[in-house]
Amino acid sequence: LDIFLQTLIPDYAQWFDQVFINRMEFDTQGRLINIVPTPFDFERKPDAVRYLCSLYGLHTAQSICVGSSFVDKHLIEAAGKTIAFNSSSDEIQELFDIRVDSDNFMALVDVILTLNTQQLAAMA
Repeated sequence: LDIFLQTLIPDYAQWFDQVFINRMEFDTQGRLINIVPTPFDFERKPDAVRYLCSLYGLHTAQSICVGSSFVDKHLIEAAGKTIAFNSSSDEIQELFDIRVDSDNFMALVDVILTLNTQQLAAMA
């Protein structure tokens, strides 16, 4: 949800070009009145991958998607590589290409950098 992102990373727009996240709406007393879902929720996640690849001139085979729960299982439909990060979902751990069991986000970054290095080497 957007409120968590805004709280944890207030300047997130400086770090991320695209953010697809559910938004919470509040009334003037601060009560939650609505949740506006991202257009790319659940089974529409592959559409987000295709949209981003199209936007940046990439083929979906060049994409790397990270997930952790059942809501991410649809990513395998479009992603070039999938990474299960710190996932307790047996389904995701079995479906995804790579499994990273760590609370350390840098462990995930290391895997992504390794994949990108291998991909660049293959193109040379």
